[in-house]
Amino acid sequence: CNSQRILIHRMEKFKKIAKIIVRIMLGVVFILSAAFKIISIDEFEIYIHSFGIFNFVVGTFLARVLIAFEFLLGVGLIFKLHYKKVWWLSMLTMVGFTLFLGYVALFRSGDENCHCFGTIVEVKPLASIFKNIAIILLLFLVKNEEESMCKFRKWLVIVSLSTSVIVPFVCFPMDTIYNKIVSPIQDFNQTAFNQLLQDSTMQNVVIEEEPRLFAFYVAGCRYCRLSMKKINSFFEKNHLDKSKMVVVIVGLDDHVAQFKAETGSSEYPFYVFHNEQVPIIMKTTFGSFPTFAFVKAGKASKVMDYRGLDEMEIVQFLNN
Repeated sequence: CNSQRILIHRMEKFKKIAKIIVRIMLGVVFILSAAFKIISIDEFEIYIHSFGIFNFVVGTFLARVLIAFEFLLGVGLIFKLHYKKVWWLSMLTMVGFTLFLGYVALFRSGDENCHCFGTIVEVKPLASIFKNIAIILLLFLVKNEEESMCKFRKWLVIVSLSTSVIVPFVCFPMDTIYNKIVSPIQDFNQTAFNQLLQDSTMQNVVIEEEPRLFAFYVAGCRYCRLSMKKINSFFEKNHLDKSKMVVVIVGLDDHVAQFKAETGSSEYPFYVFHNEQVPIIMKTTFGSFPTFAFVKAGKASKVMDYRGLDEMEIVQFLNN
């Protein structure tokens, strides 16, 4: 009898420890998901916008709300804060994510990364569905945990809520807010630009009254690639004529080919510069890449950096 009691006691202790480990592990997964998304927030914003449901500004806001929400769920699971509500929200979130991934797997077969862990850990939509099912099953194991009543509970809630707002919205501000603090306007040498248009590489560019968006890139530049993905998302969602964008890029042919493949930009007109042609590009943008210029009749009316790209402004300019 005593040996049976000891065995039962040990089994109960093991189950209790196992549940603690599972609960903490689930909380860590939610926190890591939020952390990895915020680290690669630029890519995550573009991914949300690519569905064509929201404009870019709304999408950037919702991206941060989701990140904050996942972080709070993770903290709630680990420290058992408002546990019943957190558990149900976690379960509904995972079910919702799984249904969303089902749609992605069926209708967006080209998506190689569902962005559940940003671009830090790339997971295909189908694999992520199985991952979510595993999380749902593990959530059932810890459903009946008791609410934490520790004396630091109130401070944990305050710190968690503050962190969930400060990190995504202040440390990684939306472009619309960032541009209020740091001007996105770039220096631009119109004289050098006029010389550039006379270069033999640019002979097919027709400068007329119709507006053009000029993009100046370096093939190996990370932000150049990000901005190309961002602009491509703008063009796709708003059905803009891709011939109205002129891509001036510095790089070897094989690097430019990689750039096109990674950014899905092969349909845009590219004008490739290298070797002795590069100095004129450097003079035009003062060595800053990426740089974007609204050009009409050969004159640049506005020049900006990556953060200055505004979806509605580009649409209005090109459709004018």
